[in-house]
Amino acid sequence: LRRRFRVGTDTMSATEGWHVDDVQVLACMPATEASTTTLTSTSNPSVHGQEVVLTATVGGGATVPTGSVEFRRDTTLLGVSPLSAGVASWPLGPLATGSHAYSATYAGDATYLGSGDGLTQVVDRAATQLALSAAPNPSVQGDPVVVSASLSVLSPGAGTPTGPISVVASGGSQCSISLPAQASCMLSFDDEGAQTVDASYGGDAHFESSVAPTIDHVATPSGLMFRDGFEQ
Repeated sequence: LRRRFRVGTDTMSATEGWHVDDVQVLACMPATEASTTTLTSTSNPSVHGQEVVLTATVGGGATVPTGSVEFRRDTTLLGVSPLSAGVASWPLGPLATGSHAYSATYAGDATYLGSGDGLTQVVDRAATQLALSAAPNPSVQGDPVVVSASLSVLSPGAGTPTGPISVVASGGSQCSISLPAQASCMLSFDDEGAQTVDASYGGDAHFESSVAPTIDHVATPSGLMFRDGFEQ
């Protein structure tokens, strides 16, 4: 008959009818079984602004390891999470563009020795989508036209892009929108007739570049025509 006792005074009984009382346990055998820790993330690589969660899975022998896991970024302790069925998690939240080193350390329990694992989380720039509009359209030849740009960050990315959006009309007129302070700029169509307007965003450290679909624009004559000195 084998029985595990705690340090101190403990009791036990057996089905054969005999009873052992006041067993004095002076020492316990240290943990000797090896454990394994595997660290993963919900998405690797991820993109700027995306929520990421680290998961440490601790395995052992015949029984499930218990205890807790320390999560670190480089050498900085992020926190300690208890194991549940051999698994512990830690939410990182949205991450900035670049490479980040994380580690998970299992301290061990009465049965299992400690173990650990690490990973490099790669965070890429988030994709963007650019849309363009112009008003009024059609416009009067020579009058200013407000060109508005809408730059969206595609899921699962998040954040606020910065930098210029370049706007160019096929007739040669151009203007620039500076993000995030501005959302529009002014174009002047000096030539009457149909033109196209294009826009592009060059990207920044955290967001990728994008090009807006081309839009059409028409500039009509001013309506003021003079013949023989008289307004028509």
